[in-house]
Amino acid sequence: MYVAYEKGFFPITFQDYVAYVISDLMVASISWFFITQMQTYEKKVLEEQKKLDVQAKTDYLTNVLNRRGFMQEILDKKGVLGVFDLDYFKKINDTYGHEFGDEYLRHFVKILKNSLRKDDIIGRFGGDEFVVLFINAKKDDLDKWVEEFYKRLELSPYKGIKVSVSIGLANYEGDLQKSFNLADNALYISKNRRNKVTFFEE
Repeated sequence: MYVAYEKGFFPITFQDYVAYVISDLMVASISWFFITQMQTYEKKVLEEQKKLDVQAKTDYLTNVLNRRGFMQEILDKKGVLGVFDLDYFKKINDTYGHEFGDEYLRHFVKILKNSLRKDDIIGRFGGDEFVVLFINAKKDDLDKWVEEFYKRLELSPYKGIKVSVSIGLANYEGDLQKSFNLADNALYISKNRRNKVTFFEE
């Protein structure tokens, strides 16, 4: 347009030239506005989708993985599977109420999470039952961990109430159902003694 105006290739007035320039700028501005808005919108959609994905895998009460999230996270991993079951939890709920019980659960989870190694994975399978995959661990690796964990529990009562938990452990080689059943059998032995740990050895 500028060349046509300067060289006189076809009749065009200065006003025509200005009008064309302004219209081009307007089209460019509108295009830029919609492009940036679409980029912002797409970013927000992706962020919201990510939040929904996290929520779908997270236990709302304790903020650890739920059963679905735990099963996804341990794919292609190995180690030792631990099943944790709080002792006397029903009695605590019945005596002090469910709100107190919820806080008791969160208190326990905080202690457990702070005791785990960076790569270990924790999930809640329901009620007062939690699972942990100790990544690439063996039985001997957990002897000291268990000892220190129970010491932490002993020193961390919740509002004067001792935190007691029974634990069952089993090797995990990729078959969650098998390892969970073995760890659950070990847990049954621990529950008979309370506040103890049992390792299932095949």
